[in-house]
Amino acid sequence: ILPSGKEIQVSSSVSRLQDKEGDTTGLVSVIREITQQKQAEDKLKKERNFYSSVLRSAASLVLVLDKEGRILLFNRACEQLSGYSVNEVRQKHSWDFLLPPDEARSAQAFFKDLKSDQFPYSHEDYWITKDASRRLVAWSDTSLKDEKGSVACVVSTGIDITERLEAEQAHQESAAYFRSLVENTADTLIILGQDGIMRIEGSSLDEMLGYEPGELEGKNFRELSHPDDVALFSKTMEKVKKEPGSTALMQLRLHNKEGSWITVEGMSKNLLSDPTVSGIVFTARDITIRKQIEEGRQRQIELLDVIHAIDVATSSGLDLRITAKVILEQLTAQLGVDAASMLLFNPDTHILKHFTGLGFRNIAIARSQVNLGEDIAGKAALERELIRVPDLRDSEEGAKRAELLAEEGFVAYYAMPLVARGELKGVLEILNRSSLSPDPEWLDFLSTVASQAAVAIDNADLIETLQRQNTGLGFAYDSTLEKVSYTLDLREQLTTGHSHRVADWTLKLGETVGMEGRDLVHVRHGALLHDIGKIRIPESILLKPGPLTEEEWQIMRKHPGYAFELMSEVPYLRTAVNIPYCHHEKWDGSGYPRGLKGKEIPLAARVFAVVEAWDLLCSDRPYRKAWLPDKIREHLRSHSGIDFDPDIVEKFLELEREGEFAPATQPRSIPEEKTEEQAVAEERTVEEKEQPPDKPRLAQKPKTFLP
Repeated sequence: ILPSGKEIQVSSSVSRLQDKEGDTTGLVSVIREITQQKQAEDKLKKERNFYSSVLRSAASLVLVLDKEGRILLFNRACEQLSGYSVNEVRQKHSWDFLLPPDEARSAQAFFKDLKSDQFPYSHEDYWITKDASRRLVAWSDTSLKDEKGSVACVVSTGIDITERLEAEQAHQESAAYFRSLVENTADTLIILGQDGIMRIEGSSLDEMLGYEPGELEGKNFRELSHPDDVALFSKTMEKVKKEPGSTALMQLRLHNKEGSWITVEGMSKNLLSDPTVSGIVFTARDITIRKQIEEGRQRQIELLDVIHAIDVATSSGLDLRITAKVILEQLTAQLGVDAASMLLFNPDTHILKHFTGLGFRNIAIARSQVNLGEDIAGKAALERELIRVPDLRDSEEGAKRAELLAEEGFVAYYAMPLVARGELKGVLEILNRSSLSPDPEWLDFLSTVASQAAVAIDNADLIETLQRQNTGLGFAYDSTLEKVSYTLDLREQLTTGHSHRVADWTLKLGETVGMEGRDLVHVRHGALLHDIGKIRIPESILLKPGPLTEEEWQIMRKHPGYAFELMSEVPYLRTAVNIPYCHHEKWDGSGYPRGLKGKEIPLAARVFAVVEAWDLLCSDRPYRKAWLPDKIREHLRSHSGIDFDPDIVEKFLELEREGEFAPATQPRSIPEEKTEEQAVAEERTVEEKEQPPDKPRLAQKPKTFLP
């Protein structure tokens, strides 16, 4: 401590003074101030401790080795990674326990020939940890030099890159795997920019479209698209671009290098925000064959529908012109031609005459006809084979009909004979104003429709023949029935034309109460034969002028049953049995043979009962004279709801007032004077003869009858 109070540090050295004899004579002390030196040493020590602390606590691996390779510094990160403590490794060589054999030999060689110009030096080494696991470390080495410039020690800093390397390897393997999938998949992966420019990720698009690898890269995808699909592609792209991660499906037609079109099915996904992709990923698959199969299947379904529609028209019994129109409309639509026509063959004249056509401009064709064997259609009919004319303008046929077709501008012409059951029915013509290149399916369809057309003509011929036969047969039936009814009228001594008259009146009244169609035919037949059962009634009973006995009535009441038996055995008459079997039934149930009541009685029988009562009362009979109309009207009204259906009586009287039922026999306008007893006796005779006074009820039979 100096007089000024300042504290300094000094170092001193003491020397002994001695005489000649060697005895100590004194001491010499040399004192040197070392304050600055001491301060510098303290500072250096603090810095060393600081950096040592930093190195030991650093996250990176820090390893200090002397020039012999012995460990001088082994920081905490090294301890944590290796599992060894600093005391376990100090002054030991790292290759003795940390490095695998190959890397240990490299480290020994490195330190054996250590030179300062080797630094900085980077390398990667595996460390064998205390638990025998392997960790890969990336090292960066520098050297510290002594005063002579030689390497005093080596400072290595490292980073454990084991996980990173494994991740990189996994990523590389995954990338290689997915690239292999992309390059070898049947699908094409394309990355499109927002402007539609292609960045090809796989080579399958080039291969799909027939281009060289990389030839399409940088081109706009719209250039490959079919003009009709560009709008769809643009619309889909705009929709996808609006929302990151969104997807959309679409089908497009792309042209290949040869110029033909293929159909692809693709999915677009927006990955514009993904930094590794930054685009719209379009995955496409060639579905041309599938599309062709689907279109072919759909085409077959459409053709089957057409054939079914023609078959329905053919089998429905429609007028042949309607059926032919359906056939020609379907042919022109499905075959894609401009016109078609049908010619019918007359086997008596051997002439093919135009029947109907579609797609013609000149009506002269409708009046055309050809002889069998003449013109193109005539030859097709004679040979019964399809004749094709690719170009009518080059045809050698000079017939008038061929000229008519050429004048209309037709180029392609096909004549298909129509044959059914081995007989020629006509010719089907197909015409087009441009060339045709039909495939087998086209020709098969034409052949199928031609067969159906032939069947339609044949059916029409059969129906016409049957109609003529049925008309003749029906006329014969009606004529026979009228003669039978006339014979029955004569046998019973009825007014001439009674059965024919009541048949006509029953039809007229039946229409008024709602009967129609075939029902009226059956009504007429039933009315004509209403008393057919009386053919088995003896004339002694049938023509007896006075009242019948009970035994005679039992026989008379059997004639409806006889009618039922007779008519049921004839199919043509079976449906007309209601009137002969039921016209003696009464509205109140007191009639015979079954005692039907009200609407249990068939409508035809109820109508006929009123009509026949009118006609019989208007006519002279062996047991009485004809009644006056007013008396008959009163009779009908008085028996309405008892013998007759009240509604039908009212309808009848309305029509009678209009003059619809004029009596065959004009009754006396001024009746003869009769005593009261005579009038009562005549009324009783009518009642007894035409409806027995006791009106006995027979045992009830099942209330069934033929329709």
